[in-house]
Amino acid sequence: MIKKTIFVLLVFILGFCSSTAAYTLEDVEWVNEKTKTLEWGSSAAYDDYVITARDFDYKESGKKYVSIEIKKSGERKKLGALTVGDTLSYRDEQNGDDVRVIIKEIKTNVDDWTGNMEDPTAKIQIQRRGLPDLKIHINTEKNTYDPKKNSNPSEITANLKVENKGNAKIEDVNLNIDTDGLELVDGELDHQIESIDKGETSEPVTIKMEVPHLWDKKSFDISADANGNDINSDGFDTSNSKSITINKKWELVITKTVTEEIYVTDTAYVRVNVRNDGLCSLDSIKVHNPVTDKLEIKDNITHNKTISLEPGESTEKLYSYSLRPLEPGEFNLPDADAGFTAPDSKKYTVSSGEPEIKVNGPYIILNKSVNSTSVVPGGYVKVTVEAKNTGNKNTHINVSDTDLPPTTKFVDGNRQMEGVVKSGKSKSFSYTIKLDEEGDVKLPAASLTFVDMEGYSGKKISDQPEISVTTSANTEKQSDGTGESEGSSSNDTSESSKSDAVNQNGDSSKTAKQPGFKGLLAITMFICIYYLQRKRNR
Repeated sequence: MIKKTIFVLLVFILGFCSSTAAYTLEDVEWVNEKTKTLEWGSSAAYDDYVITARDFDYKESGKKYVSIEIKKSGERKKLGALTVGDTLSYRDEQNGDDVRVIIKEIKTNVDDWTGNMEDPTAKIQIQRRGLPDLKIHINTEKNTYDPKKNSNPSEITANLKVENKGNAKIEDVNLNIDTDGLELVDGELDHQIESIDKGETSEPVTIKMEVPHLWDKKSFDISADANGNDINSDGFDTSNSKSITINKKWELVITKTVTEEIYVTDTAYVRVNVRNDGLCSLDSIKVHNPVTDKLEIKDNITHNKTISLEPGESTEKLYSYSLRPLEPGEFNLPDADAGFTAPDSKKYTVSSGEPEIKVNGPYIILNKSVNSTSVVPGGYVKVTVEAKNTGNKNTHINVSDTDLPPTTKFVDGNRQMEGVVKSGKSKSFSYTIKLDEEGDVKLPAASLTFVDMEGYSGKKISDQPEISVTTSANTEKQSDGTGESEGSSSNDTSESSKSDAVNQNGDSSKTAKQPGFKGLLAITMFICIYYLQRKRNR
């Protein structure tokens, strides 16, 4: 029993000794830490070390010496007389914080007369034990894999390397790889590397994984960690990862097209189709195709349809119909959509986007307005008729507003107009009417015909203003509200020339107001009375 106990103790002691003395200073790969020039008695600090120039000496042969002391945590570890090129090293067996001092230059500054040294100096270089530093490189041939494309590989190939970018060799390196759930089809996930010298990279490790077929786009992180030991049995480790993206396995495309540009007299054609560009069959695809109220559908269509498509299959004219424009302008048709339900009950929908159509042509808006909607009997109202072209083409117009209610009288102004109205411009005319009888009066609508250079023609009817004729009416003067962007029509007359206006519609019932008529009648009656009185006196 005693022999067995002694054997165990010897094994433990030998193991401890071998671990603490695993390497010598000759095995250390040194790294320059700092350079310092020391004067007599001065020191340089590095971590827990203090390096001091204790003394200087020189020989008649010209050889110069400096006495260097190495202390750690206040305790002397090394002392030695060194000349240029010599080194003084200390092996820290407890922590492995080894240090070495190299003498780069010594200046004794000996006086030729006295033979004494004056302010001698020593330039030293302090070195520490180098340490390894690991870095993992992970490369894949692509960052994104799309299983639907023939040009994409069916496998993900990843190459991994371990680099030692430190200052010392590392040994017993273990490399462990994690595929984040991707199925491994070739290669190993765990690798042992005997050693990696400083500045060197290990041989590449290659693994291959299957590209999965997914309903949703997903990212995977291929990760790896590596660890190893240096000559002091200190452990070093690192990790890294590479993210790759796997696109979904299905691809449903719905397109909706329309004739891009037409004239207002032309017809636009709409096509809607669905295509399966994925890897799997899609059943019970629900297609919805809404229409716009900006254009009139000339055909009967079903807005909702259900279809099924095999991989690579597409519809032919799923929807095919024509549209007739109602007015010029730029319009977007509502997008069509297609959707299906996956085996896991998750729903997916795609949309076509909103195709745009431009309709060219004139568009006339005819307005009829009055400057007052309430007058007293015998009052006057100014009527304005305006034709505005909101389209993008010029057009010729002919406007007429000759009808009047029986209870109104035309005073002056224009009731007809013709000419070209340019895109975005307007033309107008005005006239004055008199309203004698009490009651509500609804004016007839003005009418307009137009025709453009393309032969597009049509007719417009204005609104019908209403006027209240009453003794309690508000007679405050109101604005006539007219304003012409293109100037008055050649048939228009201004309100200041009302008394000189000509009724170009030949209205024989026109009654013109004569200024001074009542005064003239009074003078005539006075002369007649005076003449009769004189005749009676005779």
